[in-house]
Amino acid sequence: MVLKADSTSPTGLMNELNAIDAETLNRRTYVFTIIAGLFLPLGFFTGLLGINVGGMPGTENPFAFWMVTALCVLFGAGSVGWALAKRWL
Repeated sequence: MVLKADSTSPTGLMNELNAIDAETLNRRTYVFTIIAGLFLPLGFFTGLLGINVGGMPGTENPFAFWMVTALCVLFGAGSVGWALAKRWL
């Protein structure tokens, strides 16, 4: 990072370094928020399907597990694709 010309005094230099640190922290927080936003719906969906109660749809179908897995993978890939299209990642 190139320091500005007005950072010749110790106070100016300290302000410039604080601004660089704040920018780095903001960038990391932004990425963490995007990643959490992508995985939160998947965690909710798998937790909902983890409830062991009778009468759940798909319990008799031998391919139900793979259909739900494919649905989760498609949702995750779609979420990442959407975030990339919005230039969030």
